[in-house]
Amino acid sequence: MRIKLISILLLYIGLTVIAIGQKRPDSIVGKWVSPDDVRTVRVFKEDNKYKADIIKSNNPDEIGKLILWNLVYDLESREWNDGKIQLPGMSHDVDCYIKMINTDSIKITGYHGLRVLGKSELYFKSQ
Repeated sequence: MRIKLISILLLYIGLTVIAIGQKRPDSIVGKWVSPDDVRTVRVFKEDNKYKADIIKSNNPDEIGKLILWNLVYDLESREWNDGKIQLPGMSHDVDCYIKMINTDSIKITGYHGLRVLGKSELYFKSQ
């Protein structure tokens, strides 16, 4: 009886984790604000990949610029990776990934080659 109860409990936990994991990929879709409130980006999904463009900026020339593309959600690492980022002022794009810190903040990291040498910035959910 005890083994049966444990098996049912493990099955329930497993199904719950799968259900949560399947909903999570689209949790970055929406508007995110930089910590200094200089720029707001809109993350959206297109062709099963995530992208972001600038929708608000102190510099009007930046508005509408696509800055993130080709991000895909990796269920195992619980991050969006294999993407590219090109921030305004950069002459080239670099690899990037996004980690969700909590429901209200994400960490966007751009890097050349080695992730540990990357530069990260937090963005906060826009109201």
